[in-house]
Amino acid sequence: MRYWVLYGRLGVHSPISPSKNKKAVSDLKSNPSVMILPADKGRATVVLDKAKYEEKILRMLLDEKTYKQLEKDPTASYKRKLVAILTRLKDEGKLSDNFYYRLYPMSEKIPQLYCLPKIHKNVPFRPIVNYTVSIGYNTSRFLADILYPLIGQSEQFVKNSRQLAEELSSVQIED
Repeated sequence: MRYWVLYGRLGVHSPISPSKNKKAVSDLKSNPSVMILPADKGRATVVLDKAKYEEKILRMLLDEKTYKQLEKDPTASYKRKLVAILTRLKDEGKLSDNFYYRLYPMSEKIPQLYCLPKIHKNVPFRPIVNYTVSIGYNTSRFLADILYPLIGQSEQFVKNSRQLAEELSSVQIED
């Protein structure tokens, strides 16, 4: 896959003048066969061939060990189940009209997958799912706000992978 990395986010610290850099990026953006993406980490922008990007994502999705192809879109079914739960909670007086309408799924859009290139790893991709357009986003956001104060309050909480590694280093497993 051919790709180019523009360090410094579109011209910052670039040897090319900012106006020429902006013009080059503008020209690239108008080319439908080119993708311009932020790198997964670091302050870089990656320019790559759109067909190769899509081919690589499709190859990733065809990995049956990681992904499963569904027979049909389950979104409408999930929406009916969520609406039934919200309606029951409202009817039982456990959910106000205001919260019911705030949590009610207005859309039946499928979460969108996109990938960001990992330039430090010979350009494999990090898959990201945009869940903000999906039926469960409002409910998930509401529950996350309720649960947020509890983060770190249990003894099972692990702050990061370093803490996990430290805790696991003292674990002895029998044969």
